[in-house]
This record gives sequence, structure tokens and C-alpha cells, in this order.
Amino acid sequence: RTEGVVRLDETGGRVDGKLRWMHVASTETITHLEMHDKRGRLAHEAIGILPKRTGWVMHDGYRSYDQYPDAQHALCNAHHLREMLFIHERYKQPWAEHMLKLLLEIKQAVESAHQIQLSALPGDQINDFERRYNELIGQGLEDLADRLCDGSLTPLLLHLTEHTKLSRTDRDALRRLIRK
Repeated sequence: RTEGVVRLDETGGRVDGKLRWMHVASTETITHLEMHDKRGRLAHEAIGILPKRTGWVMHDGYRSYDQYPDAQHALCNAHHLREMLFIHERYKQPWAEHMLKLLLEIKQAVESAHQIQLSALPGDQINDFERRYNELIGQGLEDLADRLCDGSLTPLLLHLTEHTKLSRTDRDALRRLIRK
């Protein structure tokens, strides 16, 4: 048990020709690694860390993490950055590149505040970051809607869940983007 954020992740690999999953749960000072045959809930239950967690957990947004509502969930910005880069490179969406730069700017601002021992960013700076973030999310939704669904957001969401012409990779990336 810890009051700090617990970071969660998993990665698959072959062990004796069989797909296995290495699960990691880490804090600033402790790392727990455990191999399991499964990636999701069955592994979480067997490992036993996430089911007992009531504090903050940070992860990539993998669906099985959401099955633990007692934990407070945060999404990992490293994953956000990779997704923004993918959306920018794959779909040539300028808003995704701007979002990537904004997230890095926010990270730098937080690191600078910590260096001068501030516990939080100034309110006006937070408001500016939130305004810019929301503008970019709006641009992203508009751009995606324009590109895929002739400008309508409802068909876009239906398209993302039902359309079969997009590759699975593209469909999954867009679903993750909409969920976040």
C-alpha cells in the first residue's frame, strides 16, 4: 500500500513459444514485476495490486484497468504523446502536432515549477493551458468529423465503432482518441 501514484503497464512476449504478459506496477521507490498468461482482469486479480488500490493509478487507458472503480485513474502522457504523433503522421492532422507540443509545454512548466518549489502552477497559467487544450480537442473533433463523416460528429462516433474499411490499427487509434 502506498499513497503515491502507482504506474501500471504490461507488455507481451514469447516464453517457450507461448505469449505471456509481463505486468509492472511501480512507484517512485518500488517496482513489482510479474509474468502472467493473461493481459487483463484475470491477471490483475491474480497479481492482486490493482483490485486493492483506492489511490491513484496511472496507465495507458487499456480497457481492463477501468474495471476497478475504487482506484483513481490517470492516463499516461507518454501514451498521449505517441498517439498524437501517430494521428499527426498518419492523418496529417495539424491539431495533433499542436497538442503534442502543448503537452510537452505543460510538462516543462510543471517541471520548472517543481524546481522553484511551487506546489502548483499559477491559476492564470492553468487557465491558459486548459483553454488551449480544449481548443485543440475541438479542432481535432472537427477535423476528424470533416474528414470521415462530412462534418457531423454523431456519424463520426458511429463510424468509429462500426465501419469496416478502416484498418484495425486506425480504428483503435481513433477510438482511443475519442475516449480520452
